[in-house]
Amino acid sequence: MAIQIISYVASACRSRHTLEQVLQEYPKVNNGVVLKDSFIEQMEWIMDMLEKKLTYKSKDYRELALRYLFMMNNRRHIEAIIKSWDLETIFGNDWFQRNQAKFQQDLDLYQRYSWNKVLEFLKFDNNDCVALNGDVAEDILKEKLKLFNKQFEEMYRVQSNWFVYDKKLKEEIIISVANTLLPVYGIFIGRFHDCLGIHANQYIRYGMFEIQDRLNNLFLIKNS
Repeated sequence: MAIQIISYVASACRSRHTLEQVLQEYPKVNNGVVLKDSFIEQMEWIMDMLEKKLTYKSKDYRELALRYLFMMNNRRHIEAIIKSWDLETIFGNDWFQRNQAKFQQDLDLYQRYSWNKVLEFLKFDNNDCVALNGDVAEDILKEKLKLFNKQFEEMYRVQSNWFVYDKKLKEEIIISVANTLLPVYGIFIGRFHDCLGIHANQYIRYGMFEIQDRLNNLFLIKNS
């Protein structure tokens, strides 16, 4: 759908001079009011309609994180088409800046509905290492790490089969996830060592490098 609409936009841009004359001679009329839309305004309206259709289409996915991945894929694809057809001067920097801001919102929401759930298991309570019974504190931390491992592995299993538009988008998402996940995991593992001492390593399934390696293997490239 995006490719078809952008192709129509490209065709319109190649006939811009003629269309601008038509818009001047035959402006839109709405309830008797003459609307003298410019060519650029018409193109922006078309792109707004495309975005609304894509947002509606994204609701076909029950998984919320996948909805926002769908939108990120389409935003990057549309940008690539616009650049490959030399339409940057038509849309201008403002359009690209707005699209990037919306992309960032989609990325934040993708993480909220996926990896932020994993991070929940790494949260520390002040009493986790300061319990009256040391065995109780250790059991709490062991359970948190067990739940983290289970959720992390499930997230990896699912998202390693999701498609992204290209390698650059894949890297952008992975860097964002790693910048959020790795520091929190590192702090948790450090405190886990403090609480369990020499016994900690027998419960730690993933080191920092193993976590990063799993993240690097997320997603399949759609255009490969």
